[in-house]
Amino acid sequence: MFRVVTRTADRSIRERRSHLVWEGSLGQSQDGVTEKFRPEGTPWSDLPDLADAANDLWPDAEHVPSLWERLIREGSNSDVWTSGTPEEWSPLGQCSYSSFGALMAEAATADQVTVSRGGEPSPIFFEERAGVQMLGLISQDELVGGLSITPFAFIVPVDAGTVEIELELLEDSVIEDDLKERRTELQLLGVAEPPELALMWRLYRGTNSSAVDGQESAPEPTFRIVPGVIAAGAYLVGRLVVTVNGHVRRDDRDPFFRGRVAHAEVADLKIGRRTVEECPELEVVAKGGGVGSAAIVAVHGTMACAIPLARELSAIFAGRGPILRFEHDTWHGIHVNGTALAKDIRSAGIRDVLFVAHSRGGLVARQAMANLRDEAPETTCRLIAVGTPFAGTPVVAAVESGMLGMRAALGVIRVLTGPAIDTVSRLLGMLIKGRLPLGIAQMHPAEGYLAAFAGTQLPITAIAGYVDPNGPADSWGVAAQRGLGDAVFRDPETSSPMRHDYVVPTSSAASRVDPTALLEVECDHSSYFVHPEVRAYLAADPWSPPVDPSAERHTW
Repeated sequence: MFRVVTRTADRSIRERRSHLVWEGSLGQSQDGVTEKFRPEGTPWSDLPDLADAANDLWPDAEHVPSLWERLIREGSNSDVWTSGTPEEWSPLGQCSYSSFGALMAEAATADQVTVSRGGEPSPIFFEERAGVQMLGLISQDELVGGLSITPFAFIVPVDAGTVEIELELLEDSVIEDDLKERRTELQLLGVAEPPELALMWRLYRGTNSSAVDGQESAPEPTFRIVPGVIAAGAYLVGRLVVTVNGHVRRDDRDPFFRGRVAHAEVADLKIGRRTVEECPELEVVAKGGGVGSAAIVAVHGTMACAIPLARELSAIFAGRGPILRFEHDTWHGIHVNGTALAKDIRSAGIRDVLFVAHSRGGLVARQAMANLRDEAPETTCRLIAVGTPFAGTPVVAAVESGMLGMRAALGVIRVLTGPAIDTVSRLLGMLIKGRLPLGIAQMHPAEGYLAAFAGTQLPITAIAGYVDPNGPADSWGVAAQRGLGDAVFRDPETSSPMRHDYVVPTSSAASRVDPTALLEVECDHSSYFVHPEVRAYLAADPWSPPVDPSAERHTW
C-alpha cells in the first residue's frame, strides 16, 4: 500500500512496504455480481492473527513485543466512528456500515437532547451516497467541510533513531477507484475547495507506554511525518481519509458546542450515570435560584465538555459540596467566558467557590476570579488549575502556522469510566482551517491577553505535567499533522527542548504560581484526572466550606 522511507539522525535511509489492513465491504465489481477484487493484506476481521506475525512481516526490523501486542489489541477492539477513549480508538479500527449507522443514531439522539433543552439542531450532518459514508459540518449557514473514511489502513515498523518518515501511496486500482468515488461525492457537497487525501495516524513508541495520534493532508499521495528522535523501536499505523475543507472566521462560534454537551450526556447515560442531574450546569442553577453558599465548579478545556470532568470530581470530592459544571464556547474570548462565569457565580449566590479547571479552563477561571475580586469581594475563590497554559502554549502558534492541526489543542480528558471525547469532536479537528478563533488564539505565548495577568496575585494551586515517551508511564497525546511536538516545544532563545505534557509546557503550567502550591507529575495533558497521584492530591485538598443547610435544597 505504502512505500515507507525512514531517515535517521545520522542520515541513513531504510525503505520498507507497509502492511495493508482493509475493512468493510468494497462493493460490487462492474458486472454487478461478484465482489470487487480485494487487495493484498489482512482483512480487519483477521487482524488478531497478526499477533505473532511481526517478525515474519518485517524480519529486518527491531520489534517491541509489548508494543506490537498493544496495537493489535487496540486495533481489533476499536471502532473508528464510535470509539470515545484513546484505548478504544485506533486508525486500524472497524469502519463498517454498521458503525457509521451507530454514529448517526448517537448523533440523532444527542440532537434530540439539545433541541429538548432549547438548543439549536446540530450543524453536523451525515450522508451516505453511492456507498460512500460522509460527515459534514455547517457553520453560519455555510458548509465548512466534510470527510469520508476509507476502508484502507496500514501498519509499518519504525526503527530506533528515526527522525523522519515518508509514505508514498503506491498504485493500486482498488484503492484508486475507492478514492475517486469518495472525492466525487464530497465534491458534490458544494465546498469550493477540492477534496484532499489525508492520513489519520498513530505512532506507538516506548516499551508499552506512548501513543500519539495525528493527521496529515497531502495534495499529492506522499505524506511526511516528523516524529522527533525514536529512542527505541516503534510502530506507525494509519488510515486513509478524504476531506474537503472550507474556512472558519476568527469571530465564529464553535458550531458543535452544545452538541458536544448532548453527546456527553447520552454517553454518560449509557454507562448508568446521571452526571447532568448530579452536577448541573452553573448557568441553570443561577437561573433557578441558587445552590447554597458554597460549590465546586468544573471548568473544561478547549473544544471539550465538563461532564467527564465533573464525573471524576464527584468521586474525588465525594460529599464535600455540590459540583457544578461551567459549559462554555471556547471559541469565544477567554475574557468573555470568564465574565460569564463570574456573573453566574454571583447570580447563583455562591460565596465560597473552588474552581477545578483543566487546560484553557484555568485561564477562564482565573479571569472570573479577577472579576469577582472587583465586583463581589465578599466571595471567596480558589482555583486548582490542571495543565493550564498560564504563559501560553507553542501548540497554538503551530496550529496557526499549519504545522499542527486543531486536534492538537483539544482539552479532552481521559476518564476512569465512559468516553473521554465524542467521535465528532475528534473528527472536527480535521475540518477546521483558516484563522484560529479568538478564544484559542489568546493562548499564543506572545498574546497580550496573557501578559495582562503578569502581576496578578490570586489563590491558585497548579498541577503541571510532563511526558517521557520512552518512560514507564502510559501516555497519550494528539499531535496532528507532521510533528509530534518535539520540534514545537523548544525554548525560543536557546532552542533547547522544553518539558511538556503534549499540549502545554510544564513551565507554562507552573508560571506565576507559588512553588509551594505546585505539583509536578509525569502525566500527559489528557490523563491528569486518572493519575493516582493527582487524584490523591485533589482529594487531600483543604477546601472545606462552612456547613450551609440551604446547600441541601437543590433548586434545579
